[in-house]
Amino acid sequence: MGKIDALDKAGRSCAEFTKEKGKKSITVKAVGTIGGAVATVGTGIAVGATFGQIKAVNKACVDCAEFTGDVAVDTAKNAGEAVVDIADGIPVVGHVKGGIHYAVGDREGGDKAMKAASRTVGVIGGGILGMAGGPAGAIAGGVAGGAVMDGVITGTDSLVHGEFRPSG
Repeated sequence: MGKIDALDKAGRSCAEFTKEKGKKSITVKAVGTIGGAVATVGTGIAVGATFGQIKAVNKACVDCAEFTGDVAVDTAKNAGEAVVDIADGIPVVGHVKGGIHYAVGDREGGDKAMKAASRTVGVIGGGILGMAGGPAGAIAGGVAGGAVMDGVITGTDSLVHGEFRPSG
């Protein structure tokens, strides 16, 4: 209970990591949007009940509405990014998408889509090869296939850029 510095530091570091990831979570933002909307309705009712005569209540209503709008925009943006990430990881779809990125000069987007789609090919291929070993073999094969593709992508990317660039 706070007596071992290393454990105390690790606990604080873990809590900070979780807090930062939580701030970016679609779920947290969606709950914030709903909560903000409920608060906006509640303060709107309060504005009506006081006939708009209390400046602090009016300001609270405006603040709640602005917060709700900001969080809703973030939620939509995060959801859109999630859809794009899913598309990147689908073989053929991600490869075509990557080609389009390259065609319009977006090398970073092209690399991201190509790597994600190629890794999925490795996972699926490894899983198929591992099916001879039953469900456990399929899982092990998928993990191994993903690791092989991570190695191939790391090696290729590192060679192309002249520096170590780990993937996966």
